[in-house]
Amino acid sequence: MNTQHPRFISPAVRGSSSLAAPFKSRFHPTRRCATMLFSSSTSSSNEDTTYILRFDGQVDKVTNDAGIGIIIYDASNGSKLWSGYCFIPKKAENEMTKNVADYMALNDGLRVIQFLSSSYRTTLPRIEIQTSNDIISKHLNGKYRVSSKILLPWYEKVCELTKGGDNVATVKVDKVETKLAKQNAMYAIKGRDSDNNYKSTMRDISTTSPPSSGGNDFSFPSFDITSSNDNVSTTEAQKEVETIAANTSWESSNGQAELSNSQSLSADKTYILRFDGGSRGNPGIAGSGMVLYDSDDGSEVWSGYQYLGDNFTNNEAEYVGLITGLQCARSLGVERIVAQGDSKLILQQVEGKWKVKAAHLRQYYDEAISMKKEFASFETCHIERARNARADELANTAMDTKQSRGFEIQ
Repeated sequence: MNTQHPRFISPAVRGSSSLAAPFKSRFHPTRRCATMLFSSSTSSSNEDTTYILRFDGQVDKVTNDAGIGIIIYDASNGSKLWSGYCFIPKKAENEMTKNVADYMALNDGLRVIQFLSSSYRTTLPRIEIQTSNDIISKHLNGKYRVSSKILLPWYEKVCELTKGGDNVATVKVDKVETKLAKQNAMYAIKGRDSDNNYKSTMRDISTTSPPSSGGNDFSFPSFDITSSNDNVSTTEAQKEVETIAANTSWESSNGQAELSNSQSLSADKTYILRFDGGSRGNPGIAGSGMVLYDSDDGSEVWSGYQYLGDNFTNNEAEYVGLITGLQCARSLGVERIVAQGDSKLILQQVEGKWKVKAAHLRQYYDEAISMKKEFASFETCHIERARNARADELANTAMDTKQSRGFEIQ
């Protein structure tokens, strides 16, 4: 297990019905994505077609292999123009993540659209990128900076593919909208292979298109689960999908960060973060718990817990609870925060009142100070253990289940 504390956390906010604005930074679209996605008149040529791109990436937690699924629609009538999936075997030197897999799917989806529209030597076609990945949506809209060194190269590839794309825009959609793309990605992991449609299209792209900085560096074998010579029935495939769900990081029903309403968190409001950590053995099996509250009414707006491993101290777990909680709060848009915990040591060190004498805590302290600077307003408050029962409960859940829930680690 990776014992490093998380560098970037991206809570997935489910249930939002609002549509994101067009790209504000490098994409500069001329049309705003609206709810009438399939209402335009039928196009008679590729040049007039508005393409809707839906994509998804999944990662097997056991093998660290990945699968990506892509579906492209005609916005005029909702018809499916192209569908495919590919299997991405783990590379020893690179750890695959959900966000990386999503970016890879987006990258290849854009390449396929360019190929379908024959737009390599003309203008970029009208493209509406629909994603359920909140982080990618905000990256492309300029709302989040790309701070992850792992994601930055993929973001830059997408920027290169959409350079000069005045008609490219993005919307944040509910996960139900990308369900079929997700299913394709799961088929890829299940079969440990790519479908024939994906393979043939990518082969055609490589022989007809100019070199591009987009695309991935993997080789994809062939596996066709949708063609007429399928040897796997829909029922059997669905059973396999359900079987691998327990071993993958993309299952959405296991406590990924979810706001209590469909609105974004206010940047002007102050939120309360309560955190806790525990170690059974000290050092031993350790876990952290984090809860974010609305300071106005005391309601819980987000919670999560993190399993660290079997050789961590109590103070390390406390620090991780603070760091992860701050990263999650920041990625949800929180600007003003009060960190509350029952560890006086951690809070006094973060406030600069006590020295960090233990060498093994220095990296955690440095990370906490770095996160502290991310907020417009940051305060701490020591509370009694009784008032921190919810975070303590979550920390114990992490140790009991040896799992993490409520966020994605990049």
